[in-house]
Amino acid sequence: MKVRAQGITDTGQVRDNNEDNYLVDNEMGLYLVADGMGGHQAGEIASQLAVEIIYKYLTSDSETANNKEIFLNSQFLENLSPRARMLVEGIKLANKIIHQVGQEEDQYHGMGCTVAALITDPSHGVIIANVGDSRIYLIRENQIQQLNQDHTLLNEYLRADPEFAVNEEDFRTSHLNHILVRALGSDLQVEVDVQEIASQDNDVFLLCSDGLTDMMEDKEILEVIKSEKTVDKMCSKLITLANEKGGLDNITIVIVEIAEK
Repeated sequence: MKVRAQGITDTGQVRDNNEDNYLVDNEMGLYLVADGMGGHQAGEIASQLAVEIIYKYLTSDSETANNKEIFLNSQFLENLSPRARMLVEGIKLANKIIHQVGQEEDQYHGMGCTVAALITDPSHGVIIANVGDSRIYLIRENQIQQLNQDHTLLNEYLRADPEFAVNEEDFRTSHLNHILVRALGSDLQVEVDVQEIASQDNDVFLLCSDGLTDMMEDKEILEVIKSEKTVDKMCSKLITLANEKGGLDNITIVIVEIAEK
């Protein structure tokens, strides 16, 4: 599997500091976006911990997976491929450590973060996982599809009542869309959404924090992906447009393109 990937983060036009973190590791095939929350730079610490712990877990030779009290649903984990299971375990471990640090250190009390993760697997295509409202998109054959669910109060209402009236603009700007019902660090245990996807040549996967999706509609994101020829230009153009539209939050983007063999 040949991959081209690029990541970028920007403070935006309003925030004083950047609480997002990301990882692009082409050798390992691991790509992460984490969006922090919590005052006094605690969100920045949470997102940094998430990225570092997941990376170290997946690259470690030690059997940290033996620490089974981290994991609630062992049957669920057993049904996953080995790399998918490791990814979920790494995210759960990051959640546990972020929660513990937040409990033990007063300056980090209440900190947390989202995570959107993608890992390439030659045997199983692409594996994605997420907690929170950072998104994972697939752009294929000139169409864009959000692959994951937002773990927000607004999305919970929409799932419970499909007739809940909300248009795209209201969805992006509603205060309910910024209330997370699931995040790393909120509780000692966390449920991780995970999918294994058969990838195709020329697929483009986009991982991003809500600093992008609050500013841009899906169709606008699609137009940028279609019009720019390289992943670095796609990233730069999306950052520019999100800032031109207000840049109300930190903006972080990772783009992974499955290249033709």
